[in-house]
Parts: sequence; C-alpha cells; structure tokens
Amino acid sequence: MTSSKRHALLVAVLLLSFAGGVAAKGLGFSIEGKTSGFFLNPVMDRVTISKVEPGSVAADSGMLAGDVVLELNGTHVPGMRAHALMTFWKSIPNGTPLRFRLQRRQAIVNVVLPTDGLE
Repeated sequence: MTSSKRHALLVAVLLLSFAGGVAAKGLGFSIEGKTSGFFLNPVMDRVTISKVEPGSVAADSGMLAGDVVLELNGTHVPGMRAHALMTFWKSIPNGTPLRFRLQRRQAIVNVVLPTDGLE
C-alpha cells in the first residue's frame, strides 16, 4: 500500500468523529466510527465496516458490511484514541497484510487483507 493510500485512510480515521465514515480506497471497504471524548482527543468506541465493494480486496478476503473491528494487526481498536490509531496505522510497513479481528453477529472472525501490489 502506498503512503498516499495509507495517508488517505489516516486522515479519514481522524475525521471519523466529525464526518462519520470513510472509504479505504484501493482496498474496497468503507468504515464508520463512533467516538466519544473531547473534540481534539476522541476515543474510538466502535469502528464498523459500512460497505464492501464487490470484487475488491476486502470482498475477496471475506470482509462483510456490518462487521465490527475489534483488532487491527493485533492491536485492540475500541477504546483507542483516534490519534493513536492513526499513529499505529502509519507505522504498518507498506506491503504488510492487514489482519482484522472482527465481530460478525455473534461470531468472531479473522480476515486478512493482502496489500502487496496496491499502489
């Protein structure tokens, strides 16, 4: 994943508390976040996959709209400060698979999105 694609998602994560959602361009999914806390230092209460594009990396990997993100690459997402989530996202090296632990209805599922070859 190029730094521009990562940067687009980083900016979007910061804006979750203000705009309510974002598309993860190049991966084929959109997220919506619910935050609480102070205006300049919000806490991520819930991050939900709002849309998955058919035929995308996310769809091919098994991600579904309505999945709730519990972990990203082993890091617990709910309760994280939005800025800390951005910093964490930025620290993931290009080409590193994105490993999601998701709650899907009553089940916990693991989804891995390959990022090699994305521009």
